[in-house]
Amino acid sequence: MTAIEAKTGEQIWRTGAYVVRESIGLAEDQTRFYVRAMNDFFYAFATSGPQPEKIWELNAGFGYDINSAMLVEKNGTVFYGTKNGLLFALDGKAGTIKWQHKLGVGVMNTVVPLSAFASARDRF
Repeated sequence: MTAIEAKTGEQIWRTGAYVVRESIGLAEDQTRFYVRAMNDFFYAFATSGPQPEKIWELNAGFGYDINSAMLVEKNGTVFYGTKNGLLFALDGKAGTIKWQHKLGVGVMNTVVPLSAFASARDRF
């Protein structure tokens, strides 16, 4: 995982400590960014600092996932859909699962949430 200065393109830091793919998202307040590892884990990191600062990690148990969908935050809830059709809603600050729901069996594209839901029951 590599952080790059947007204005200059220079590398700020680089680490091989996390096996992440292209799935990444930015918090609405831009103080955190979220990534999904290839096996089971979500992470949140601070957007500032000369080294990666992990804020939280969550073993969500989704298994091996190669979906390139982005993690999207809406009103403090982070949404991500897996390659197997499982939609997660995470608390962006606490790093906990608010709810999860199986929507199908195929790859989910990046979701565009209209609001953050209190529970899975409120979605439909």
